[in-house]
Amino acid sequence: MTGIVVERCEAVGYLTLAQPASLNALTMDMVDALHDGLKQHENDSSVHIVVLRSESDRAFCAGGDMKKVRQLAIEGDLNTIEAFFTREYALNLAIAECTKPYISLIDGVAMGGGLGLSVHGSFRVVTEKAIMAMPESRIGFFPDVGGSYFLQRLPYDCGIWLALTAMAVRGQQCVMTGLATHFIEREQLSTLVGELESLHLDNHETDLTSATKRVSQLLNNHCKNSADAEFEAQLQARATWFESRNIDTIKTSLAAETGNEDAQTLLAKLESGSPHSYAITLALFEETRKMDLRRCLETELKLAKEACAHPDLVEGVRAVLVDKDHKAQWR
Repeated sequence: MTGIVVERCEAVGYLTLAQPASLNALTMDMVDALHDGLKQHENDSSVHIVVLRSESDRAFCAGGDMKKVRQLAIEGDLNTIEAFFTREYALNLAIAECTKPYISLIDGVAMGGGLGLSVHGSFRVVTEKAIMAMPESRIGFFPDVGGSYFLQRLPYDCGIWLALTAMAVRGQQCVMTGLATHFIEREQLSTLVGELESLHLDNHETDLTSATKRVSQLLNNHCKNSADAEFEAQLQARATWFESRNIDTIKTSLAAETGNEDAQTLLAKLESGSPHSYAITLALFEETRKMDLRRCLETELKLAKEACAHPDLVEGVRAVLVDKDHKAQWR
């Protein structure tokens, strides 16, 4: 049992995350099964669209199985850690290079590796129950799975505070930050899925550009993207507070906003995260700023092995995922 179901229904090839007890935390077997399933759907001429979904109503994917990574780090097995991230990042790149429209249906928690499974695809559809975040600074790690690529390309420079503070965005906010492309109410998902299954493309429409256009039209008919003026104002303010790439300068900017609740919340997040995570994240972003996704992933792979050898990873995962006391003692 890999925790992944690969199946086809009409024109849709499904990849279903099916480990609800672990919130679909990604194991190496799950990564391999997803990669194999993706190739299967790409090679099947009767599949016109690939859809990634979860059978859980709580979680899309909570990320990689970092408790396993922690145990490997304690044992000093950096080779197995490197093998896991090598395969995970190869899957991220395969999703980005998928030859068919790739849609993620995010109805619940999507964090870390869960974003790696979704943001590189053609479309990310979120519901009001969607919660998206890059929480790696909480566990002494860094925003990987292509985070050094996609986070630096989000509107309002959202990627910086998403990476450093681990702040989550919900529902429509996911679209406004650029992590998602479409918003739909949970009760409408089944209708959307039915129409996707019925969408048969003509021969002249099966190239990626034409197929993506047809799927986009269908999604636009069902989804309700709308503006949130209050959140937009927050995004503009955050862009100013985080315009520096120096963590102390950022903290100073936030501390100066004494009457601003959002600024103080962000500052509290920064005060509790791993200083090592902040240092390697900001250095990574500077190094990869002009790289394509493939090179970003290659750079992240080198850094992942180093980060897992640092004591903050073992301590951070202990505090958040093992003992859950949220009282990490950072180096």
